[in-house]
Amino acid sequence: MRTLLALRLVAAAIAAAVASAEAHPHLRFSFRIAPLLEETRLTGLQVQWELDPIASMLVRRGADVNGDGELDADELDAFASGNHSLLAPRAYLLQISRQGEPQPFTVSRALKARVQDGRVTLDFEVRLQSPVEPHSLSVSFFDSTWYVALNAAEPVLAGDTSCRAQARLAQWPTVGWGEQAVSVVDLTCAPQGPVRPAAIATH
Repeated sequence: MRTLLALRLVAAAIAAAVASAEAHPHLRFSFRIAPLLEETRLTGLQVQWELDPIASMLVRRGADVNGDGELDADELDAFASGNHSLLAPRAYLLQISRQGEPQPFTVSRALKARVQDGRVTLDFEVRLQSPVEPHSLSVSFFDSTWYVALNAAEPVLAGDTSCRAQARLAQWPTVGWGEQAVSVVDLTCAPQGPVRPAAIATH
């Protein structure tokens, strides 16, 4: 019951903001990535989304079920779980490609939510079905309805890594909103020995 109530409150807060908006996208996030390397193979990505100030404020208000002005662990888990249910069927809006060919992946760790400096973040982890060697991928997040826009953060790479990333804009078609600018990150990792995979804080 507590989880359902938290999700309903968050949904109501976001719906109120959407009702006052006149143009898409209604929600804007920024994203960072951290490559997961095992010996000489690129096996997956850690991803962090950071909500913009308005969306963070709405979530902090809507998910605060006990009204104490803070989001406790249960409230954050409820928010993350609800978003996982919405995003999992859409592969978390994530697209990974190599030389123009889509790279299948699975979500190996579902969304976790936290609050840092007043901003709400969501992080998760994906694993490539076929590890890449040499390491060169393009990573993007795209909502074809243009309800949500995810833009590359600066810097887009998180943690200590030997990889390099270059963000660029591409024009992709949306449903009913024409072509829109989408952040695409070209990721390149040099061969190296084993590294620590955890680069994004998850608690």
